Amino acid sequence: MKKLLTCGAILTTILTGCVSADFFYDSLLEEVDTNKNGSISKAEYIASWKKDTQGQTRAEVEKEFKTFDVNNDGKIERAEFNKVFSGK
Repeated sequence: MKKLLTCGAILTTILTGCVSADFFYDSLLEEVDTNKNGSISKAEYIASWKKDTQGQTRAEVEKEFKTFDVNNDGKIERAEFNKVFSGK
């Protein structure tokens, strides 16, 4: 499994033009969306973190999840992910 990047690392990757937000979201879905429903639940996000913690605490990972879960419905969808990076 690929390492789950921190919010800051994702932002840096997208803003430096290395990849688009859509490409990154698709890659994240491929790795984290275990039920293949097109969104990332909090449980899936936490499970991915447990496989590769990268030194983050659970509290940090939960805060990171909340950053992307803009509408607070317990899942990250493409529109929310893109919204975080567009600033709209």
